Amino acid sequence: MSGDCWSSCRIGEIFTVARGGSPRPIDAYITDDPSGINWIKIADATGSDKFIRSTKEKIIPEGLAKTRRVFPGDFVLSNSMSFGRPYIMATEGCIHDGWLLLRPKDENNIDREFYYYLLGSDVLQRRFATQAAGSAVRNLNIDLVAAVDVQVPPLHEQRRIAEILSSVDEAIAATRAVIEQTRKVKQAVLERLLTKGIGHVSFKQTEIGEIPEGWEVVNLIEVCEDVKVGIASSATHAYRPKGVPLLRNQNIMAGWLDTSDLLFVSSEYDLKNASKRVKTGDVVTMRTGYPGRSAVISEQFNGCQTFTTLITRPLESRLDAFFLCAWINSERGMAQIRKRQAGGAQQNLNAGVLKRMPVPLPKINEQREISKLTQALVFDEEMELAALNATKSALMSDLLTGRKRVTDTLPMAAE
Repeated sequence: MSGDCWSSCRIGEIFTVARGGSPRPIDAYITDDPSGINWIKIADATGSDKFIRSTKEKIIPEGLAKTRRVFPGDFVLSNSMSFGRPYIMATEGCIHDGWLLLRPKDENNIDREFYYYLLGSDVLQRRFATQAAGSAVRNLNIDLVAAVDVQVPPLHEQRRIAEILSSVDEAIAATRAVIEQTRKVKQAVLERLLTKGIGHVSFKQTEIGEIPEGWEVVNLIEVCEDVKVGIASSATHAYRPKGVPLLRNQNIMAGWLDTSDLLFVSSEYDLKNASKRVKTGDVVTMRTGYPGRSAVISEQFNGCQTFTTLITRPLESRLDAFFLCAWINSERGMAQIRKRQAGGAQQNLNAGVLKRMPVPLPKINEQREISKLTQALVFDEEMELAALNATKSALMSDLLTGRKRVTDTLPMAAE
């Protein structure tokens, strides 16, 4: 690769691709000995970090013959949970068969951070998903990944692209830090609004704690048209680069939707699942991961599909969607969910539990006033974060495809 030309090649020409391995039974190889070998699991990777720096578990040396060794600078690609997500190794250890190893063939011709962004880009993630869609189980294998075509710029441009995208990541990290610093203060104000209301002086004790005298407590299903589950069968065969948006549990933040890793399905698949479509004003709720975390469907996603999320459609005359969303996300709301999940081995929220969830019910006009205040509390930094993520996504689309070439001036996202 030379000059200013981009090259078309396959991942397998740039990296040696190999699968991890697991000594079995794994419990026989796990050790507490500090001198053991790092055993790298999906849980050791954090969603906000490019690197895997340490592990929670180690294995004994006898397990080496049945696993795959990785070293600092290697890439690992997740084959479960955060499917296709790349990480750069910042420590050595061993990977199980839920990982793929990508080891650079020519150290002198790659910038690792550029390839981190390229491998994690929407374009490649959709290619991985499309390639894996033909199998019964969504699964990345060596041949599949090695055969994926990529467009690669010369080294100096790789470095500049990585610098630009890293600067956006730094801004995102700083915004997240601000959100965490202010969250407790805002949460206290939010909890007061949702339990004391506006201008009340008389209160009563209920199963959800103290609330104003004039409020009711009802089960959610009493003030909703329906509480149901989105698409629950495999959708990988229907993934498309563009099409009908498919919101997943990981897209649901507390009070807003993160579209930075949005997937799409074909119109034919959407039509077959027309009864599962969401409408503006529906509340979508995570079933797994962070059960209960909820957001309201905006006009932008009217008619889209969701995958294994819970969908609540409030009766507009009785329950404001944003009030409900704020209640579910509140400490008291989450406490009600945990209380009803008690005894369950798996952190998984089902429709029956959500239907029976007790909800405070002010008059609809007061709900709407509270909603306006809670949205102002929830959305300022979060919306800034969403805007930064959208900027990053647009930059990645422009820079990683060569649609915009890097100059000494910071390129702008596509308009």
